Amino acid sequence: MLDFPTIDKICAIYFHFGIKIEGICIIDIENLLFANYLVVATILAKASLTTYKVPMPELPEVETLRKQLAQNVIGEAVQDIAFFDERIKPFVISKDIAISAVERFGKYLVICLTSGEQIVIHLRMTGHLLLCEPTTEFPPYTRFAMFLTNKTLFCCDLRRFAILELTAFFSKTALIPNPLENFDAKAALAAASSRLLPVKQLLLEQGFIAGIGNIYACEILFAAQVNPFRKACSLTGREWQRIARASLEILSAGVESRGTSISDWRDLFGKKGEYQNHLAVYGRQQEPCPRCSAILERSKIGGRGTFFCPHCQK
Repeated sequence: MLDFPTIDKICAIYFHFGIKIEGICIIDIENLLFANYLVVATILAKASLTTYKVPMPELPEVETLRKQLAQNVIGEAVQDIAFFDERIKPFVISKDIAISAVERFGKYLVICLTSGEQIVIHLRMTGHLLLCEPTTEFPPYTRFAMFLTNKTLFCCDLRRFAILELTAFFSKTALIPNPLENFDAKAALAAASSRLLPVKQLLLEQGFIAGIGNIYACEILFAAQVNPFRKACSLTGREWQRIARASLEILSAGVESRGTSISDWRDLFGKKGEYQNHLAVYGRQQEPCPRCSAILERSKIGGRGTFFCPHCQK
């Protein structure tokens, strides 16, 4: 008997492979669970559930969590901590320690404590943070729970890749610049001057610019009208200015929309983001370009699906 995937996995497969299903459009994706057996079997035949890549939470998703946590847990005292996965090294927090701040560096979320220590979290592929009222019922795939004065913070992760640790000092050096604050086009031009790799691949390097992932790199380069296959060293100062401006605009819009939910991403309260409704090129191969009406294409750069317009991205 066919083992039906979840709606989220079907969505991820649809966007990653661009599978076209006659008679069913993306807004009806939830109906796939009840669609004809052969339709779902076709999806599974075209996309191995063990090999497709689920989009990782990027800067807008992690910034969404940071903002929501800052609004809801600062000042809360940590009453207890529980670990449910041997991959996470257990740690102890002294009593009467409270949360003093919540920060983000690239894709890392940092919960600052009044003791001066920091809890560093990287969600990786399928990690979630969920803030709930005090409860004795834990969400599925809970790996970590932090019991606060009036709330409980869960870290849930189906694939168990999320990273969580307690540290006295989190090094920020390798994670700058921040494209929401200081994407310097002149500095980018200089740093890329000897780089022969495709510009899209360079944007994904966290030591070059922190927080940009595959979805937003595609969207940024489309907005900047730069071909993702261009060698990074070939870009002009003006093109880097367009990339810097597009990064700020698109990432800010992503934060405003609480991220992009085409797969597992949910915000701190379990709600989907909305930026998937505003994607210009990602997952839209074989559709008309929204700028020039040429047909959008999908290819691979560095093993990652890359969506672009071959006509207006130069």
